[in-house]
Amino acid sequence: MVSLFSGLISVGAMTSMHNELHNIQELGESLPVEVFQAVNDLEDTQHGLLFTFTPMLSMLDVILGATLGAAIAWSVIEPVGGMEQAMSRIPLRDFTRPALVANRDETEDLATQIIRTAEDLARH
Repeated sequence: MVSLFSGLISVGAMTSMHNELHNIQELGESLPVEVFQAVNDLEDTQHGLLFTFTPMLSMLDVILGATLGAAIAWSVIEPVGGMEQAMSRIPLRDFTRPALVANRDETEDLATQIIRTAEDLARH
């Protein structure tokens, strides 16, 4: 969402600058004061709110994306690691520590199946 907003700001800013350049071109052989004023207007566009916040929004987007990516990765890595440890204990006939997973998705279903398998093996 931040990336979309940042992109829209960039497009708006570039369009504004493009329009200002056309205004300067249309002045043709006007008075130098008018050309100077048009250049100042274009310069003001670069120091406007759009140009000020676009880099910050881009940085926020990168930070937010990295944080969200790390959180999603961790939510998969941690349960899979717990299941791997539980599976490695099954050949040793150690059924005392089941694979507990707090996720409510396929990972939890897999952990539940590992626990059932370990319980069945413990009974035999």
